Amino acid sequence: MHYYEYDSDPTYIEHISSSNDSWGDWENDILPSLKPLNVSCISGFPRLIGWAECTSSPNHFLIPSRTSLKRPRTIEVSIASGCYTSIGCKLSGNKYHKPTFNSLFKKIRKLGFKTLNALEKWPPSEEEIEAHKDKDSDPTPNWAVRMKYNTNCTFLDPKYRQLIYYVTTNTIIDGLRLHKSNPNLGLCPFCNIPASSKHMFIECPKSKEVWDIIDQLGNSHWGDYTALNYDFIPIMLKEYDPIKLYQISALWAIWTTWCSFFHRSLGQ
Repeated sequence: MHYYEYDSDPTYIEHISSSNDSWGDWENDILPSLKPLNVSCISGFPRLIGWAECTSSPNHFLIPSRTSLKRPRTIEVSIASGCYTSIGCKLSGNKYHKPTFNSLFKKIRKLGFKTLNALEKWPPSEEEIEAHKDKDSDPTPNWAVRMKYNTNCTFLDPKYRQLIYYVTTNTIIDGLRLHKSNPNLGLCPFCNIPASSKHMFIECPKSKEVWDIIDQLGNSHWGDYTALNYDFIPIMLKEYDPIKLYQISALWAIWTTWCSFFHRSLGQ
């Protein structure tokens, strides 16, 4: 059995937990109290009608209008359509211009997509605060610019850029995600709690010991060395900086160590 809740957007639901020992005897205590739902799939899409004990009416067997079936355009389709002309010109041998990031971003923005919830948790940098000082609203990170740092980075291998993207968007497969699918997985071996990405990289006492060594070596090599600020991981690829590259390599080493532990726990 799985438990879901609606998030801020009522069209999406979020998986909260699955049946485990903390639920007790859920088959006898919880399941009998649940009410079945009446769902119609006539149109090809599941549509909630109401409770199962409600009397069915002719309206329950009507196919919704075409407007209600219209699916929103995806980001992938928008980006691909922006490249169709360029691809066609290239195949025919004609001159073409590769669509810029700004032109594609404008098309995506017109779709009405909102910023990922994970991105709202990152604070603005000092430069972003300075650029926003003359405005009435509170300063926020400029993600249109920040994402360029990652996509336009030429001084780092793709795997490191991908790790920065995973951490930034909170799409990394950390212990917290593994624990939601299986209560026996994803636990920190030192703290015995689900290991979130922040716990894995900086909050775990063992990770802190690793960073003490990393910072000690960094201070001995660079006179202007500063310790890693987790809040500014999304902008580490803004420009070429040996200190940042040194810290990114440390993040990668910590990440691969956790991956080895988690995969070993999965029996792989």
